[in-house]
Amino acid sequence: MFLILPIGHDKAIYRFPIVTVALMVICTLIQLIVMISDQNVAEPESSLVYTLGYQPTDGFSYTFVTSAFTHGGWFHLAGNMLFLWLAGANLEYRWGSLGFSLLYACGIFASNLAYGVVHAGSSIPLVGASGAIAAAMGAFLVVLGTAQIRFWYFYFLLFRVRAGTFSARAYYALPFWFAIQLAYALLEAGGMNDGVAYSAHVGGFVVGLGIAAALRFSSLEARLRAHVGSDVFDEEGQFVTVQSLDERRAAAFGVTSPEAISKLRPSLAPPLTVAPERHEPPDGAISVPGLELADGEAVYTSWLWDQPNPLEDPSDSEDS
Repeated sequence: MFLILPIGHDKAIYRFPIVTVALMVICTLIQLIVMISDQNVAEPESSLVYTLGYQPTDGFSYTFVTSAFTHGGWFHLAGNMLFLWLAGANLEYRWGSLGFSLLYACGIFASNLAYGVVHAGSSIPLVGASGAIAAAMGAFLVVLGTAQIRFWYFYFLLFRVRAGTFSARAYYALPFWFAIQLAYALLEAGGMNDGVAYSAHVGGFVVGLGIAAALRFSSLEARLRAHVGSDVFDEEGQFVTVQSLDERRAAAFGVTSPEAISKLRPSLAPPLTVAPERHEPPDGAISVPGLELADGEAVYTSWLWDQPNPLEDPSDSEDS
């Protein structure tokens, strides 16, 4: 027995991802309704899951949408919501709620269409958000390919149990995941049926990857980020290490020697990892530029405000 799950990554968000959370809430509520409705149903064909699931024989109907919010059980739901949170929240922050919603809708359409092509004429319903989430994963690969994804693993082999964590870059992990889905999708097209719609995963991932790549290479993504106010720095190469705040303050007053700087405070703050300047300085700021500080929890702008020289002897100043 072997199990591996993503449990996090190193890319943060700085706004509440309302659409991502709303999708998770809707899926959970529908699962509750399905559980209550189907608890006394004897025939699967009479269940609410079958009614809401997309069947290729339905053509284009309301089940194209409802299938993406319906799941086959609580474990199915939990797994999908985990992937949705990890990929969706970051995409929504960078593309905005509307941009992410459109991507998700395209993922629903593409995954259902792929499933319908592979299972043409079938009455077996497709349920689950995994096709749309696969679109988010494809887009994540383009937008945040350098993300360090953290995984948890568990395996049981010959009476030996092992569990732990490891990390891998998104540009390694996601193509590997897609290759597995593609291989099983080919087997699915050949008649294999293990209860997983790999074809829907492939369809969603390809569309998400394509949309994100088109936005990236047409420069539309930069405009989209600027429009939604999420011009954040994701690449390590965009960050530089600068002097500590005390050293920058001292330099602003022409003080550069270590001995003089040490008079500012008993101990200097450590160097800061910062992104390039992105905003105009507010009124009252002096020449030292404001920098977006990446402290691992929030992105904020720090300005050095005009103030008396901290090294000047107050007794040397003239009264006005």
